[in-house]
Amino acid sequence: MPWALFYPADYSIGSANLGFHYVFQRLRESGVAAERFFASPVPYRSVDADTMLERFSVITASVAYEGDIPAFYRWLSGANIPLLAEERVAGSFPVIGMGGALSYINPLTVSGVCDFIILGDGMEVLDHVIESLRLYEGGCGRRELWRRLSESPNILVPPVDIKDGRLVRGLRIGRSLDLNGPYPVHSAWMTERGAFGKTLLLELQRGCARSCSYCTLPRCFGSMRWRKFEIVERALDEITSRFEVPQAGLVTPEAGDYPFLPQLIDKLINKNIGVSFASLRLDRLSEQMILALSGSGRRAGDRRREAALWLRQKIHRRPDSGKARNGERGRDRPGEALFYDRPSGRERRGYHGDDGALPPHNSGDGAESNSFRQSLHSQARDAMAG
Repeated sequence: MPWALFYPADYSIGSANLGFHYVFQRLRESGVAAERFFASPVPYRSVDADTMLERFSVITASVAYEGDIPAFYRWLSGANIPLLAEERVAGSFPVIGMGGALSYINPLTVSGVCDFIILGDGMEVLDHVIESLRLYEGGCGRRELWRRLSESPNILVPPVDIKDGRLVRGLRIGRSLDLNGPYPVHSAWMTERGAFGKTLLLELQRGCARSCSYCTLPRCFGSMRWRKFEIVERALDEITSRFEVPQAGLVTPEAGDYPFLPQLIDKLINKNIGVSFASLRLDRLSEQMILALSGSGRRAGDRRREAALWLRQKIHRRPDSGKARNGERGRDRPGEALFYDRPSGRERRGYHGDDGALPPHNSGDGAESNSFRQSLHSQARDAMAG
């Protein structure tokens, strides 16, 4: 079954998306002729075999956030594929599906275009999707495909489930995937052209125990779950026996929360593998983490509060809401994080990057705070004038 996997960004960005890796690997293991497409540099030919998009009867996109949607729609339109699902029933147009982080947060934003949307953790229902699409390939018809897909409460089928702008079926976002189950542990490929360079991405944890009101993690991605060290160790031993792994990127909402982190760092150091973290909190930072970063060539980091006092009050964040729910007191520095990139020391842009966080400052209510705001406004005016 020819299946096009599309990521609505450059190859370097898509190669850093672990969910995209997981789906590609699982499809290939299931005997699906899956090939990868990216918005650039060559949008309508696969990177795997240079196959033209028109040869694929199934197209699914991994959409992270709302900003990726226009690129997805432009890509479909550029291939002369009708955007509305009903307009694709007649003719030989491909089936269009979607998954990714957006399906946890706001899946209805693409409901007018997709034949189906996998809600949340996709690995548990992917086999059902594959089976349904194989029956469709065998000639069951588009409407029968919709009916079969709608048998799962974790799959939104807009042509069936939305009538007069309302959902007519109970649906559930998958956010309880057992990380210790028979699922991929690490990225399916490494490349120097990736956003993180030639780095093996290892997923250690999903969900978060904190309740920050501005963050999607605890509400959309479920409770905090860890992958057992034995599973990570076995996967690491297997991949390093076949390939050279210069660096490992540890994928967690907060690396310090992973209970087996000291053992894993020791394992990586013994294998001469560099270490990088997705994010760190100062109150969970250890000497071992700092030494691992230093030994991997990191020479700079960035420290910032996630929100100034006046912003924390606006979003109703309690002073202690950055601490774990299990009652652990920790240090009185809630909301501080470290973000590391490659040896250049450049800050890695992300959810808590330059787009959303203010630099540390005196957050009092007096002249210093007003002066800070005026300085920000002045910088913005100068940038616009330039």
